[in-house]
Amino acid sequence: MTVKRERVEMRIPSPILREVEEYQKRNCISTRTAAFLELVRKALEQEKQKLSDLREEE
Repeated sequence: MTVKRERVEMRIPSPILREVEEYQKRNCISTRTAAFLELVRKALEQEKQKLSDLREEE
C-alpha cells in the first residue's frame, strides 16, 4: 500500500541541521529527508509511550 506523501518546506536553524546531518552520517542514512523522517518517527513513538505510561499511572 502506497502512503501519500506531502511536500513540507521548513526553515531549520543551522545547529539543528548540523545535528541531523551528523545523525544521518552516523546511521548511514542516504538522505537528509530520510534522517528527518526517522527522527520524527522516533520522537512521535516516544511521545506515544509517555502518554501510555501516564495513563497507566492514573
